[in-house]
Amino acid sequence: MTQLCDIAEIRAGYPFRGSVPDMPDGLCQVIQPKDVFGGGIIDKVALHFTPERLKPDYLLKDKDILLSSRGEFKAALYKGKCKTLASNLLFVLSVRDRSFLPEYIVFYLNSKSGQAQMAARKNPGALQAIVRSGIESLDVPLLPIKRQKLLAETYFLLLRGKELSQRLAEEKTKLLELALNTEIKK
Repeated sequence: MTQLCDIAEIRAGYPFRGSVPDMPDGLCQVIQPKDVFGGGIIDKVALHFTPERLKPDYLLKDKDILLSSRGEFKAALYKGKCKTLASNLLFVLSVRDRSFLPEYIVFYLNSKSGQAQMAARKNPGALQAIVRSGIESLDVPLLPIKRQKLLAETYFLLLRGKELSQRLAEEKTKLLELALNTEIKK
C-alpha cells in the first residue's frame, strides 16, 4: 500500500468568498461538489465565473482528480480543456507517481475500500467532512498498470451504462405518458 500523499499533490480548490455567482460570460468554468456526485468524468460544467485575481496554480489540468470534502466523499476525473476552477469544497489531486493511473485512483477512491477509509477519517459530528491530512494518509494498493487500466475502464463503463439506462428509462416514461395522454384526447 502507498499513501495518497506519496502518489499525488493534494490541494484545496479555489478560495471563493461565499457562494459562487454564475457569470454566463465568465472566463472560467467552476466545478462544485454536485458536479462530482456521479463519480465519473467531468469535461464541462454550466457554472462560469471570472475571478478578480487568478493564480495559475488554481486552474485544473487534464486528468486532475476532484474529491468532495463533505457529505459523500466522491471522486471524479477532470478531462476538460477550458480554464476551469474547482470550488474550495473540493480537493484537487494531481497524480505525480507514474506507477498509478489517475483513472485507477478515481476508481479506488469511489470503491468500498476507499470509501471505508475516508469514512474512518471523517470528522466526528453532524457535518461529515474530511480534512486534508485524512486524505493524505489514505492507503492505495499498487497494482500492475494493466490491472489498474482494466479496473478503471470497467468502472467507467459501468458508470456510463448506469447513465444510459437512466436516460432510457426517462425516455420510455415520456413516451408512455405521451401515448396515454394521446388516448385521453381521442
